[in-house]
Order: sequence, then C-alpha cells, then structure tokens
Amino acid sequence: MIISTALFDGFEKAVANKFYNCWGHIHVMHFDPTGSSFNLNDTIIKDEAMMNNVKSISGVTGVYPFQVKNGVFKSKTGVEGFIFKGVDKNYDWPRIDKNIIQGKSISFQDAAYSKDILLSEYMAKRLQVKAGDSIITYFINSGMELPKARKLAIKGIYNTGLYENDKTFAICDTRLIHRINNDSAYTIFGYEVMLKDIQQSTAINDEIYNKYLQPPMQSYTVQERFAKVFNWLKLVKDDLKIIYLIMIIVAIVNMLTGILIFILERTRMVGILKSVGNSNWNIMQIFWWQCIITTALGVGIGT
Repeated sequence: MIISTALFDGFEKAVANKFYNCWGHIHVMHFDPTGSSFNLNDTIIKDEAMMNNVKSISGVTGVYPFQVKNGVFKSKTGVEGFIFKGVDKNYDWPRIDKNIIQGKSISFQDAAYSKDILLSEYMAKRLQVKAGDSIITYFINSGMELPKARKLAIKGIYNTGLYENDKTFAICDTRLIHRINNDSAYTIFGYEVMLKDIQQSTAINDEIYNKYLQPPMQSYTVQERFAKVFNWLKLVKDDLKIIYLIMIIVAIVNMLTGILIFILERTRMVGILKSVGNSNWNIMQIFWWQCIITTALGVGIGT
C-alpha cells in the first residue's frame, strides 16, 4: 500500500509536468468560451510591452508567443491530419529537445523561414517516415479553392508520452505559418507563460488578467486549458483517500489483534500479578507500554 500511494503520487506529478513542458503553465490568448479549443480564427497581435510586463511579475521565468495552423501530411503510405504549433528561435527549446528521440531540433535561418519540422513518434509510425525524410504538407485557408502544398523536412522525431498531444501536434517555424496565411509576423495565437512554482499559477494568472489584459484577451492556466486530463488526474488522486482509509482500518485491526495476542500469551502472568495484589490498571499499563513500543518500532521502520 505504501508503494501504491507513492506510485499514484509520482504518476500524477509526471503527467502534469509533461503538460507543463509541452504547453507552459499559463496561456494568454483570445477569449475562448470553452477555454480549451484551438480555434484558428481567434488570433491576436503580439504585444512586446505586455510581454515585458508579464515577464516582470515575480515567479514568471519566460513568455513565449506561439501560432497554430491546421494541415494534412501525405506520405507514400497514408494521410494524417494535424495541427502545427509554430514557435520561433527564442522559444524555450530545452523543453522540446528533452523529448526528441530521433534526429535533431529545428535549424532556424535568418533570411527565410525554416522548412524543418518536428514530428511525433506516433505520427511518424502512422506515416512510416523517419528523421531526415521529406514529407508533403497541405494547408487550406478560408476562401481558397485549392490547398497550398509545401515539401518539408522531418528534422526530428519526438515523444512526450502524452498520446492525445502526440497524435495531434507537430512543431514548425512560426514564419512558415505566417507565409501560408499571408499575415503579419506579429499575428499569433497566444503566449505560453512559464513559472518557477506551479503552486503560484492561479495567483499569477489572476494578476496577469487584472493588470495587463483587456477584452477580448483572456488568461487561462494549463489546468483549465486541458481540464479533462487534470480532472482525471484529480480523480486518480482522490482514490488515494480510499487507500489511506483501508490502511487505517488494517492498522487498527492489526493493533487490536496484537494487543489480544499479548494478553492471551500472558494469561498465567496476569493471574500471578492479580494474586499478589496488583490492580487491573497496573496490569493494563504493562500491556499498553508493550504495545506502544511495538507499534512505534513498526511505524518507524514502515515510514
């Protein structure tokens, strides 16, 4: 039971940290009624002043703009829909690099957008491609009859361990999305905000919204953005309460059984002590002290 509680706790923290590594701790973006969608029409304009204000908040370690774009990958063996997450060279790349299992990270150029992309292991297996291969990618913009096609290079394969994330998202240079959309380099979907301590996320989220945002801008914690996953983790954690209750019941039963065995093994001793004039209270103290010592040793070793 001790091992199972440790595994529950570690599992919850590991899954949560994977989401934080992929998406930061807070999202600043256009207001979303659901709080969890990636509606491509809800773009905003990058505001350097607002970014600097958020960076100045105690507990914030970084603010990173990102863009998203739907597309379709086509290989010799299949077709897969996906969402591109576009980021620039100033992004917090160590968070992504730690998940790369094949190939390398995206190489950025100064003059033009990079044609390198990062593909998930799940998608690479579905398309039967690997790092170093090229892949045809189709994009559809509203009002266009024909999709735009690009031949992109798979620079690396990543695996976050988050199935829903890996089957949906690929990573690219944000300038590629700007070129496809024919929009400004300042058009983004939102910002990822990284924190020193996740326990401060609610307080910092409220501070960002109250001090630096105006409608239709809104800030959301990642727990709100991916509410289904974090609610599921909360349910898993609630199971620990049942385990703790079972552990307490087992411990009480064991202690009562132990006391009973002590008494039954010393029936003759009790009779002798009674015959020489000892009171019930004095005899009870002998067994209580013996049980306290035994229980303390067991609790100490167990802990």
